[in-house]
Amino acid sequence: MVWAVCAVVLLCTMSATASSPGPEGDREKEYTNMWIAEIHGGEHVARRVARDLGYNYGGQADVFEDHYVLTRDDHPEVSKRSSIHLTRSLQDVDEVKWAEQQAVVVRSKRGFIPRPPEEEEDEQQSEPRTSRHQDLMKLLNSIYGGKLGNTKPNTAAHSKTSTNSKPHSTKTTGSKLGTFSTKPSSTSLNTYKGVTKHVECLSSKTSAYQSMFNDPLWPNEWYIQDYRTQDMPVMDLNVVPVYKMGITGKSVTIAVVDDGVEHGHPDMIGNFVESLSYDMGSDKPGSTPDPSTSHPNSHGTKCAGEIAMVANNNKCGVGIAYNSKIAGIKVLGKRSVDYVEAKGLIYRLDKFDIYSNSWGPSDDAMTMEKVGRMSALSFEKGSTQGRQGKGAIYVFAGGNGRHLTDNCACDGLVNNVYTIAIASVSQRGKIVYYSESCTAIFAAAYSGGNSYDEKVATIDLNGKCTTSFSGTSAAAPLATGIIALALDANPKLTYRDVMHLITMSAEVAPLADNGDIWYKNGRGFWVSNDFGFGLLNGENMVNLAKTWKNVPKKNTCIVSVKLDNPQYITVGETANIEFQTVACQDTKNDAVHYLEQVEVTSTVQYPYRGALSMTLKSPAGTKSTLLQTRPKDSNKDGLKEWTIKTLHNWGENPKGKWEIEVKANALTGVRAASGYVLEFTISFHGTKDMPAHYSQRRKYSGFRLSNGKTSEV
Repeated sequence: MVWAVCAVVLLCTMSATASSPGPEGDREKEYTNMWIAEIHGGEHVARRVARDLGYNYGGQADVFEDHYVLTRDDHPEVSKRSSIHLTRSLQDVDEVKWAEQQAVVVRSKRGFIPRPPEEEEDEQQSEPRTSRHQDLMKLLNSIYGGKLGNTKPNTAAHSKTSTNSKPHSTKTTGSKLGTFSTKPSSTSLNTYKGVTKHVECLSSKTSAYQSMFNDPLWPNEWYIQDYRTQDMPVMDLNVVPVYKMGITGKSVTIAVVDDGVEHGHPDMIGNFVESLSYDMGSDKPGSTPDPSTSHPNSHGTKCAGEIAMVANNNKCGVGIAYNSKIAGIKVLGKRSVDYVEAKGLIYRLDKFDIYSNSWGPSDDAMTMEKVGRMSALSFEKGSTQGRQGKGAIYVFAGGNGRHLTDNCACDGLVNNVYTIAIASVSQRGKIVYYSESCTAIFAAAYSGGNSYDEKVATIDLNGKCTTSFSGTSAAAPLATGIIALALDANPKLTYRDVMHLITMSAEVAPLADNGDIWYKNGRGFWVSNDFGFGLLNGENMVNLAKTWKNVPKKNTCIVSVKLDNPQYITVGETANIEFQTVACQDTKNDAVHYLEQVEVTSTVQYPYRGALSMTLKSPAGTKSTLLQTRPKDSNKDGLKEWTIKTLHNWGENPKGKWEIEVKANALTGVRAASGYVLEFTISFHGTKDMPAHYSQRRKYSGFRLSNGKTSEV
C-alpha cells in the first residue's frame, strides 16, 4: 500500500552551520575523562566554571573560540559508561552553551579488503579472463563511430617506447575510428591465499609513457599509463600530459591525516616537510608511525607516497603530484576522540592546501555515525578560512564495506558538504566489490579490484616500496594528487571551484560498461551512486582550471517539511512525501537557482533501521537513491535527524515539486515491523547567479548506455 502524504512546508533561510550533533555509533562506546565545553565570557569564566565543578582547566580548545578543555582526575581515563550527571552539571551553568564528554571514536583505515570467500571460490573456478585491453577494444569497436572529442593518444609520446619492451603479435579490428589493437594479454604468476594463477599484468604492456621516468615502479603505475594505440577515449587518470605542461604540484602543500608518515623515506626526500608534521594524540611534533608487530602502521606512509614520491630518482615510483610538499598529521593509531581529529583537520591551516583522509567510521554495515561537533566546526573553519579564504580541500575515501552491504549514505564524513568523497574502480573499469556507493560520491579513481588484480604502487615503511596498496584508501590519495595539479595550475581556485571542476572534467566512458548505473540529471550531468560524476581526468581538470572563472558565492536555503500526521509504514509499504518550494528565490540574498549539493535530514522511527530505503525526486525529474538497505543493521531507533547528501541534482533549479519516498523493505530473517515517518529538513546549497561555465553544456566522450544505445558526444 502506498500512503498519500500532505506536507506543510515552512521556508526559512540561513547560512550553513557546523553545529551537528555528536557521533551516533551503534557499538558500545568508551568515554574518556575529557570534556569540551563552549563557555562564553572569556578565560576567567572558564577557569571559574572548572574550579567550581571540580574540573582541571586545560585551556582553550586549540583554535576553537569560546571552547575549552576540561578534565577530571576522579574519573577513569576510559570508561564504558558516560557520566551524564557531570555533563548536565556543566550544561546547567548559564555561561555554558554546550558541553560534551569526549567518547573514543573507532576508525577504519580503508586499505585492502580481502574478497569474500564465496566470490574467491567462484573466481578460482572461472575461465581465464580476457585482458582489460581486449575487453575495451571489443567494446569500442562495437559501439563507437564518428568524432569522439579528446580521444587520441599522444603520438609523440608513443615514439618514446622503452628499449626493453618486447614486440607483440597484433590482431587488428576495423572500425569507423580506424584500427584498434587487440594485443594478446601479457600475464604473470600471481599468488593470493595459496592459489597461484596466470593473470594479466597491464603494466607489462607497452605504454606511451613507459620510459618517461627511471623509477623502478613507474611501469607498475598502470593507472597513469597510456596503452592506447589508436583513436579512443582516455582510459587512465591522464596526468602525464599535465606534467608536460610543467605542472607537477610544486606550489601545493598537502596534509596526510592518518596514522603517521615515515620521516626520511628515500623516495620522499625533498618533498616531506617534517616541520609541518604533528602527532595530535600525543600532542607533540612529528608523525612517526607507532611500532606494531600485528598491524604495521604503514597506512599513512603509503597514502603519502602515492601523492608525492619523488620522480626520476631511481627509487620506488612517481607521485601523482611529484613536486608537491607533504606532511603527516597523526590522528590514528591510539585512542582518538572527536576533538583530536578536529585539531588535525585544521592543523596549520595557514600552510596546508589539501587534507587527504583515507579513513572513516567502521565499514561494518551496522555503524551510522555523524560528524562530531568539533570536527564539524573544523570543516566549516577550514573551508571558509583556509587558503586565505579560498578554502582548504578535504578529500575522503568513500568506504570499503560494499561486500558487507554497507553504503556510504551512513557515513557522516562522506556526507559532509565540505568533503570530496572518492570511490574505487577496478583495473578493468568495473565496480569494485568493496567500494561503497551513495549519492555523496564525487568521483572515482583506480585502485586494486579483485584479489589478483594489480594494485597501487607506493612507498612502505623502513624505506621500502610496495605494489600492493588498495582499497578506497588508495583511490583517495590519487584524487588528492590530481586536485593538487589543478591548484598548481590555478592557485585562485576555491574549494567549491574544485568541486565544480570535478563535475565538468570527470569522464564516464571508461566506466560505462557497468550495467544500469548511469543517469543524466536535469543539467545534463551523468551521475552514478557508484562513481559520482565519473573517473577523474587530470588533463581535463587542469585545462579547465587554467582559465577557470570563480563560481558565485554560495547560498543555503533550508526548507522544513512538517507532516500533517506521522506517516505509518510497515513491511513492503512506502511513505510518499511531496512538497513544493521556491528555494528562497523570493528572497533577496539567499535564493538558490543553481543547485550544488542537497542535504536531506530525516527522522523515521522504525525497529530495524537496515530495512529502510529512501529516494528523492527533483522538479527536473532526477530520481536519486539516497539510502539502500543494510540487512546487518538491526538498530531499533531508525533514523534520528540523519543527514544524507546528494550531488545528483548538481546544476538543477530546485524550484518546484520534490518527492521523497521512504520504504520499509522485507529482509530475510527479519520479522514484520512497523514505524512512522516523522519529519524532514531539506538544505539546498547553490548559487543565485549562474556559474560562468554553465554557458555551455558539459560534453562527454561517447559511451554505450545500458539500453545498448550510444550516448551523444
